[in-house]
Amino acid sequence: MTTQALDANTILKVAGRVAHQPSQEGTAAQPEALSRVLARQRAAFLRNGPPSLAARRANLKKLRAALLARRADFEAALDADFGHRSRHETGIMEMLVVTWGFDYLHRNLRRFMRPERRHVALPMRHARAYVEYQPLGVVGIMAPWNYPFSLALIPLATALAAGNRAMIKPSELTPATSDLLVSLIAETFSEDEVAVITGDASVGAAFSTLPFDHLFFTGSTAVGRAVMRAASEQLVPVTLELGGKSPVLVDRKQPLARVATDIAYGKLANAGQTCVAPDYVLLHESEVDAFIEAWNKAVAALYPEGPTSEDYTSIVNVRHFERLRGLLDDAQAKGARVVETGRSPEHAKRRAHTLPPTLVLNVHHDMRIMQEEIFGPVLPIVTYRDLDDAIAFVNARPRPLGLYYFGSASANRRQVLTRTTSGGVTINGTLLHYVQDDLPFGGIGASGFGAYHGVEGFRAFSHQKAVFEVGRWNGGALLRPPFGRLTNFILSFMLRRTGTTSGAPIEVRNAAVIHAPAERVWNLLTDVERWPSWWRACQWVRLESSAGSVVFRWKAHPVELRSAVVKSDRPHCFAITADGRGVHAERAFTLRTTPDGSSTVVVSHETQVGLLPWLGRAFLAPRLHAVNQAMFDDLNRAAGHH
Repeated sequence: MTTQALDANTILKVAGRVAHQPSQEGTAAQPEALSRVLARQRAAFLRNGPPSLAARRANLKKLRAALLARRADFEAALDADFGHRSRHETGIMEMLVVTWGFDYLHRNLRRFMRPERRHVALPMRHARAYVEYQPLGVVGIMAPWNYPFSLALIPLATALAAGNRAMIKPSELTPATSDLLVSLIAETFSEDEVAVITGDASVGAAFSTLPFDHLFFTGSTAVGRAVMRAASEQLVPVTLELGGKSPVLVDRKQPLARVATDIAYGKLANAGQTCVAPDYVLLHESEVDAFIEAWNKAVAALYPEGPTSEDYTSIVNVRHFERLRGLLDDAQAKGARVVETGRSPEHAKRRAHTLPPTLVLNVHHDMRIMQEEIFGPVLPIVTYRDLDDAIAFVNARPRPLGLYYFGSASANRRQVLTRTTSGGVTINGTLLHYVQDDLPFGGIGASGFGAYHGVEGFRAFSHQKAVFEVGRWNGGALLRPPFGRLTNFILSFMLRRTGTTSGAPIEVRNAAVIHAPAERVWNLLTDVERWPSWWRACQWVRLESSAGSVVFRWKAHPVELRSAVVKSDRPHCFAITADGRGVHAERAFTLRTTPDGSSTVVVSHETQVGLLPWLGRAFLAPRLHAVNQAMFDDLNRAAGHH
């Protein structure tokens, strides 16, 4: 970073739209200088208006081309900032992810920008309602140090795609990358399109107080709170991409060799300095030793030379390295067992602030390592007895940014997805939900809020403006003063109780002989969870058979009906009623044993009352009769299987 004191006027003349704040002498002028940069961008936005589709795509293309032209420079800068960082890891985790994101936005931008039609109320049918996605104006982007250019450029590309201008504050912990970002932006955009603001934490604090149209922050939860507090003073909407302790839940009897390899990949990429890195593993108590063995083999295969492998990244600086050592020392002092994987600790010391892959066993909540986001190549292992126990452990902690589940049982998978809440989930893998451009990425609760990636990112940086065009005939005009009989009639009609019905009923009667005793037929008829024909004839919404109520949607009927058992006289009669929007139906099944006692005559009588009864009799009745007869045929077959 350049080290010179600049006054406000000089700051505005710096090439590349960059504001440096390297010394105490420049601190006082900094807030005013930042405000002037923001004012210049906002004035340009208001003067020029929203950019066209072609202009937005051109911005994405030239940013992509400029980035690829400087690929080697970015790899070298990140290597210098971290002390050592694999060039391949930079290419995969940053360069590739960024270009994928650019291409996705370029390809889908026309669809994202298209106005979205919305429903119009019945009295105003000749009108049009739609939502337009309008640029907000100027977006502030605060980027972190762990992926310093991808986590600056992906939000930037999304903001540009939405038609905005942007100011970026990169982290002061990666100065070489920040300077290169300054150069990249200077070569690509004019001063009133994109500005890069470099400086220390005090500059970041001043940046967060600016009255942006939207502020996007990626970083720690603690700093995120401060950023949100500062933005709230200006009523600036924020997107917070934070972190937290993302768990890995490994179900029993999984192929641990593959599981350990996937976890090691996710945990050790960028030496664990990833916001969605697995933070701890939940293992069944009987599989800990087997997992440790599989982990050791996986780490040895990924990094044959251990911590000095060319592909293994260092901790970003000494302060963060000492923080990780402090977490391990605290855990050991409180009874944890620390297992370093691969080469000896002395081997790791050959490279500055480098920590070997480390497992931590026998952990408990009082340890700092189970309270703080780790952000390093350290993996605690927590044991559980059953799946409910593991889910309860996750739910007892703040909601994580990511959750990873390894398991093959669909019921268990559904249980984990339903009963836990996280920003995103990868099943049978790690990290990969982040790189799916069409999925929203974001946190919940302590792990952040708001999302980017996909159409959600475009909309996060857009104003969703509601537009209503009144038609030539406006039914709403009938409800203007002076009020009278017409008003009363309209109100009575519009406020009629849902479910009220009128008209002559539709009647459908079916009968069949079921070759089984009445008790057997009764059990099949009333066990709605097991009778196959019910499942084929209905689209189930919710089932409450234990409470005497079932909710379903007939495939032959256009509305959802809520059904309830109203009468049962075992084994002679079974009746239900159903109500929907403007429809009321009653259905009774009568069972009568044949003289020989081996068969049962079943008669169903169904009545429906609703709107347009003549249409129901002509269209719905024959279809209901055919469906009911098919159900009886299926009931006859089911009765024959004991």
